[in-house]
Amino acid sequence: MTFDAAGGSRTVSFEPDDTVVVWRYLYQDSTAVADQLTDCGLQVRLLEHGGQDSQVVLVAATPTR
Repeated sequence: MTFDAAGGSRTVSFEPDDTVVVWRYLYQDSTAVADQLTDCGLQVRLLEHGGQDSQVVLVAATPTR
């Protein structure tokens, strides 16, 4: 999957057993998104804002053990 943003593009690949979660939540900054995912038991590995007016966030996270 390739994400195009103002700063360029980034390609992300997924393995067969990977889980992908897509959700929409308005008016959160990077810290709020990372905190929400951490509270759900995930460790954020990558967090990038992109798109028009930084309205899209690409996040890679793994379950905490």
